[in-house]
Formats: sequence, C-alpha cells, structure tokens
Amino acid sequence: MLTFTDLGHGAHFGWARVDELAEHHDRALALLSPAERERYDGTASLTAAEGFLWGRMLLRELVGRLTDVPAASVAFDATCPDCGRQHGKPRLKKGDLAVSVSHSPGVVAVAAAWGAAVGVDVEPRSGSTRTADAITAVAGASADPLRHWTRIEAVLKADGRGLRVDPRTVAVARRHATVDGVRYRLLEPTVAEHAITVAVSEKKAS
Repeated sequence: MLTFTDLGHGAHFGWARVDELAEHHDRALALLSPAERERYDGTASLTAAEGFLWGRMLLRELVGRLTDVPAASVAFDATCPDCGRQHGKPRLKKGDLAVSVSHSPGVVAVAAAWGAAVGVDVEPRSGSTRTADAITAVAGASADPLRHWTRIEAVLKADGRGLRVDPRTVAVARRHATVDGVRYRLLEPTVAEHAITVAVSEKKAS
C-alpha cells in the first residue's frame, strides 16, 4: 500500500512497507531508466537493490501526483558531484520540485518540496542500521537519540552533502535545525515502529 501525505509548509511525503510492494515489482522495474537499471543490476546487496527500486518507484508516484504527469514520464538525474556516476542525490531533470528518498529494511520513504531543499530519513525503532554508539555520539543527551539522528540526517540530505558534513555541526532546536547558515523546518510524519523526519529549507534552494 502506497501512502501519500501533504505535510504543509510546501512539503509532501510518501511511504510504503517493503513487504507490501511485491505485486508492483514488474512495474517498478519498467519505470527505471537505463542508468537506474544498470545501478539496480549492479548492486550486490539484494536488500539495497530492492530499496533503490522501491525508492525510485515511490518518487515517481509522488512526483506524478504533484505535477499531474504519468509516473513513467518522470526523469531523474543522480549525478554524483565527486565522480560523475549516477549514484548521487536524485533531482528532477525538469521543474522546481526537490525530492529525497530514504529506506530502512522494512520501509521506504520519499519527500518532495516546491522551491526548497528537502531531505528525508527513516530509521526503525528496533534493529536500526546505525550503531548505538554512533547515534549517541551525535545525539548526546537527547531524550530520543534516534529521532535526533533522523533530524540531523534529513537536514544533511536536504543540504546535499550528506555525511560529508560533520553531523555535529547541525544545530537542532525543537522543530528547526541550522547548518552553515541555512535554516530548516523539521516535519515528523508518523509511521509505526519508525522514526522519520522530513527537513525543508526555509530559503529558496539554489
């Protein structure tokens, strides 16, 4: 089941449980571009490959709903700024809609925002892929370290540099966060047994 929500503040969110997506597998493969299919086929981990597949499908479904175009017509550029390969942050080839995707072992989440940078991060409440030590090192004395981590990672994904930026440089205060002078609003949709944050810049994306 695919679920899409308007979060307000120009942000939109979608998610699905991986175990409910099997019937969409052939369609998801058909939606991939040649470069995306090459990336899917070349991913050694089945879990990672399927996460990528479902992420691209959900992104296309969300963008299609927001722009009133068929999902099959939605095209992304994912050029890595470091090596030029197609494994970087996805961007629409046309339009002013920013997008982001995140996947945990059980859930795929996507987000989009008009005229603003956007990032999404999802982590399971149990069995997180992040080690407790890594989360605590960033979250410090936070009452909810995993939630604090999703806030930081969502901001860094919206920023576009990801973990190339030291997570400790992100200042989090309630429903906002700041990194390198850019302020982000933090939105937190509810999905059972998961911590999810969507970060949306309060300045126009460049």
